[in-house]
Amino acid sequence: MLTKIEEFMFQGDNFTHAVVEFALTQHKLLLTVAPWGDLNSTLSAEFSDYKITSLSVDPNPDEHNWNLPWDIIGFDSYELQSNRWEFVLHCDCIEYAFESNFPILIVK
Repeated sequence: MLTKIEEFMFQGDNFTHAVVEFALTQHKLLLTVAPWGDLNSTLSAEFSDYKITSLSVDPNPDEHNWNLPWDIIGFDSYELQSNRWEFVLHCDCIEYAFESNFPILIVK
């Protein structure tokens, strides 16, 4: 079963997805994903007013290719108070946990 953020980011498709772009600015986190079967079929979302709460990297960095795309193992979401959410993006080599407003889709 897809989490709320997976449903949103994967548009209801229960296919294996990858992170193809991950960018941070002072106030926004931009995340672009695509199904592994078609990496050109991207969907981007902007998470505003984010705060990274945890960052974990694989202790064996030599075993991974740090270049994008990253394989998405899971993308969890937990509703907090005041329209805020906690998100945990778990990839094969890195895990980001952050709080933000629920994202908006970005049309490129």
